[in-house]
Amino acid sequence: SDGDGLTDLEEMDCVSDPTDATELCYSCGWAHNDPGNLSSTGMAEGDVIENIQMVDQCGDNVDLWDFHGAYHILYMTAAWWSGCTREAGRLQEIQENFIAETGLDFQFLFVLYEGASGNPAIAQDCETYAESIDHPNFPIFADGNHLVAGATPLTNQANPELCALTPDLEIIKCYSGHNGYDSAIEDIRIHAGL
Repeated sequence: SDGDGLTDLEEMDCVSDPTDATELCYSCGWAHNDPGNLSSTGMAEGDVIENIQMVDQCGDNVDLWDFHGAYHILYMTAAWWSGCTREAGRLQEIQENFIAETGLDFQFLFVLYEGASGNPAIAQDCETYAESIDHPNFPIFADGNHLVAGATPLTNQANPELCALTPDLEIIKCYSGHNGYDSAIEDIRIHAGL
């Protein structure tokens, strides 16, 4: 209907608006879940995070608000930090176990500030990183300008830094350091009433 080269059925399958030619299916398969009524309220706990656009491991520019509707943990680090790479290799299993145990819609959103060379992260860094941790089913974003951390109460001083987000993309709480996902997962449980 919108003349973007995809059939309406193809767009419906990838949760893309078949009447909006500017909204295309994401190559990695992410859904377009932005409800259209969100408004960023700030960068503190309880605020709706800003709708930041970042490039993912498939080379698409992806809107953060398209992840509306599920709990998320933003996991932010640098590709050169080996401790985070080891931890990142376990996140897929942690994600799957948490979903199986709780029944919640949940996903990690992995954000690279810097590539392996220490330069600001770009799309190629996301693709390389995804390969290094066996192609997880969560997005890996390049954020060479530190936009995500700037939209949260974080300091940008630690690797990794994490934030738990509600399905409405409100910041529950943020954390620094390895295994911070344990605290984030517990706060998601509390928020969900589990």
